[in-house]
Amino acid sequence: MIKFRQFFSYVADTGLSTQKLAAVFALAFSGSFMLLFYTPFDIYLNNPTPFVVGWRLLLPQLSVLFLVGFVLVGFTLFLLCHKKRAVGISFFVLGILLTLIARFLLGMFTYIYLFIIAAIAAVAVFYVLLRIFLGDRASDIILLGIFGLILSSYVQTLFLNGNMVAEAGAAPIYDALSSANILNLILWVAVALLPIAAWVCFRVTKKEFKFYKALIFSSVIISGMQMVGLGATAATTDLPIGIENVPERYVSFDYSMHFNEDKNIIVFILDRLDVRFMNTAFAENPRIAEMLYGFTHFENNTSEFFDTLPSMISMLTQHYYSAGQTIGDFRAEAWAQHNVIDTLREHGFTTHLYLDHWSTVNDLSDIENRTDNIRESYEGVEISIHTRNLITIAARMSFGRVSPYLLKNIFLSPISLEFGNHLFAFSHDMPDAQPLMAAMFHDERLLEYIQQNEFTLNAQNPVFTLLHLNGAHAGGGAYGNIPSVLQNFEIIEHFLDNMRALGVYDSSTILILGDHGRHWDISIDFDLENGIGWITPVTTSLFIKPAYSTGPLVTDTLSEMSNRYFAASLLQFAGLPHEQVGLSYFDILAGYAPETRRLYNLTPWWLPYADYGEDGILRVFGFYEIRGYAADENNWTFVPSHAVP
Repeated sequence: MIKFRQFFSYVADTGLSTQKLAAVFALAFSGSFMLLFYTPFDIYLNNPTPFVVGWRLLLPQLSVLFLVGFVLVGFTLFLLCHKKRAVGISFFVLGILLTLIARFLLGMFTYIYLFIIAAIAAVAVFYVLLRIFLGDRASDIILLGIFGLILSSYVQTLFLNGNMVAEAGAAPIYDALSSANILNLILWVAVALLPIAAWVCFRVTKKEFKFYKALIFSSVIISGMQMVGLGATAATTDLPIGIENVPERYVSFDYSMHFNEDKNIIVFILDRLDVRFMNTAFAENPRIAEMLYGFTHFENNTSEFFDTLPSMISMLTQHYYSAGQTIGDFRAEAWAQHNVIDTLREHGFTTHLYLDHWSTVNDLSDIENRTDNIRESYEGVEISIHTRNLITIAARMSFGRVSPYLLKNIFLSPISLEFGNHLFAFSHDMPDAQPLMAAMFHDERLLEYIQQNEFTLNAQNPVFTLLHLNGAHAGGGAYGNIPSVLQNFEIIEHFLDNMRALGVYDSSTILILGDHGRHWDISIDFDLENGIGWITPVTTSLFIKPAYSTGPLVTDTLSEMSNRYFAASLLQFAGLPHEQVGLSYFDILAGYAPETRRLYNLTPWWLPYADYGEDGILRVFGFYEIRGYAADENNWTFVPSHAVP
């Protein structure tokens, strides 16, 4: 065993004093702790629900990740500060070799490995030039530069992220042309260069500055403050139960493929199915219109909200958000009441609900007595952290949080709303499982499952099945690689073809509709004091195929439809009285005078949710009254909240 005296003798031989060595490992500790433990765990503590898994799974993994990072970064800095230039260069050669091994033996990178190698080579050239011009002082510049990055990152996190959107649950969009964002970059760079600037000033004035002690002290202070902050947050945060602690129930895809030979009501709700998106899909794939035999497309349909919450909850429970309510109280109050699904079950229907987490249900307890597609056992399946995905997501969140605004999109945009569903893995394959409503509905997994398994007529009672698909939420961003309208209709086509093969297509009532239109196409210019507002018209597609309807797809642009009529229509489709719930789609088609449609304007739900979770409160700005043809902006009138009697 090497004695400490021998070790320090070797250190002295490398040109590193005891203080410099301590500074090296203090910086390695501070930087690794900030990026690999503090930042991802702090984000988790403040936004636990999107992570799906509990802290007991995350904590060991992040701890190991931090320790490995600390050792690697410390060793790297030790090599770079070695008095022999060849030792430092060997580190860059090693980095390139490891990148090539990861690419060609482990398959970890695609074309991006070329950029990684180029970056390593560029840093190596910079390192060599630094050593040529500054000699042994180059290592001081390296340490000061790294400390500057740590300091600037910490300042960004504490003071300069005021305009930052949520990292978990909202699209990180930062305008590169914004003067505020450019100023943010200037401040970030200025703070990062501050330690080197101070070193230069002391060198020019020939004043002694023992900056190794300053680096050690500052690194300890930064890490200490982060530890205290984590401890305080952990002590005051009520963390939800992670998926690994309640593995006894899951939502099964299998039940969506069960039909009754006499009566079925099948509903596909496609998230954000705007009429404009639907017409684009028709143009891109004419077969969609052909498959919708017996359907009518109602283009003059409006949702009641711009977002999935409260839209889905109100459609299913007939309960509406009240100003000042927390999201948790609204959801709990809504699902605590008797609703149309309860009525269907009371009249003998088997119900299958496939809903999304956050925006519709909190967990399975909200619907456990309202749906028959919950299976009660994982049958010995164990849940563990998906380490590779955790490293990727944690790194993106960390770099996104500490970077200036102009760089945040690079790191944060690929993080999808359902990132938490990629953090865990099953010990055995469960192809039919949508575990614990983990995130937005898994369209791709559903499509794969229904393509590989058989549809059946084994339902003894009439069937009501509702599937919430991701619909038009396409194009990456915060939503990641979420299926488009075309893929959703591939799922729908597979259902319709199998229903025809089973002989139940004609006798079934089928609905396809959006929970809302394209909300971020809205252009709002409010003068709330005077009650003036303007909006680009938003219409939401609605397709109805009544039982035994025949003929090619028909388009209706006149009937004034609304998602408000959804609940009453379900009862009417089932042959049950619906008048107490309100008007139905068929009532409007039969000539009943349509109600003046309302589209309520609330704060996008994910903004307060990301900051306060279930305790977030939505701001109610007012509502739009829509009369006549909804695609005409002249038929929209804004009524601000203060003008509502």
